[in-house]
Amino acid sequence: MKKLVATAPRVAALVEYEDRAILANEVKIRVRFGAPKHGTEVVDFRAASPFIDEDFNGEWQMFTPRPADAPRGIEFGKFQLGNMVVGDIIECGSDVTDYAVGDSVCGYGPLSETVIINAVNNYKLRKMPQGSSWKNAVCYDPAQFAMSGVRDANVRVGDFVVV
Repeated sequence: MKKLVATAPRVAALVEYEDRAILANEVKIRVRFGAPKHGTEVVDFRAASPFIDEDFNGEWQMFTPRPADAPRGIEFGKFQLGNMVVGDIIECGSDVTDYAVGDSVCGYGPLSETVIINAVNNYKLRKMPQGSSWKNAVCYDPAQFAMSGVRDANVRVGDFVVV
């Protein structure tokens, strides 16, 4: 099987991989469609991301220097490209009760032929409604990201905002 990996800044390649065995809480999905992350991933792919050599400090909400002996935040050759996938479940772990083999689902995952995802108490793995478009499904992340900005800003109905 093949997956898309950034082998160097601005260089992508399809590389061979083998799946590991799934855990009791996981499903394996045969990917039909996928999408990259249009913002963050592009910056990472170009090696222009502060995540490469800096750590994000959640308390300070800013990047700080990474210790000299710490591994880099992005390792080219291991950096899998992709963000959202749509596909069919081909294998279910023994603890999975909300999904079955054959279910069409969408979730977060890299651009690869198969993806293994936690399927127990994971709101980010969603069943595809009958007749829904994969094109809409891969927009789930950008929509969620936009909503998180609204939540972080504590914006409420009736508030005035500047965009």
